[in-house]
Amino acid sequence: LEEAGVDYEIVPINFGTGEHKGPDHLARNPFGQVPALQDGDLYIFESRAICKYACRKNKPELLKEGDLKEAAMVDVWLEVEANQYTAALGPILFE
Repeated sequence: LEEAGVDYEIVPINFGTGEHKGPDHLARNPFGQVPALQDGDLYIFESRAICKYACRKNKPELLKEGDLKEAAMVDVWLEVEANQYTAALGPILFE
């Protein structure tokens, strides 16, 4: 959303009180996790799905979908973030 220059609001979730498992948040993310994006009556969860949606809606050129090779590289780096970066950072963040 930052990269696309879109205004947005971050809504804090209180994990200590179990707010993430309450009905309001479960309507946004059925797994009771973050992130979750609400855009009007549309709810999207999972980081990469949110990123792709935000790009497609606000700045589609970021996904490079008009160029097969460049779009493939966007997909590669989304997979790296999902499967490499997050796994390495998880223990640090949860510490």
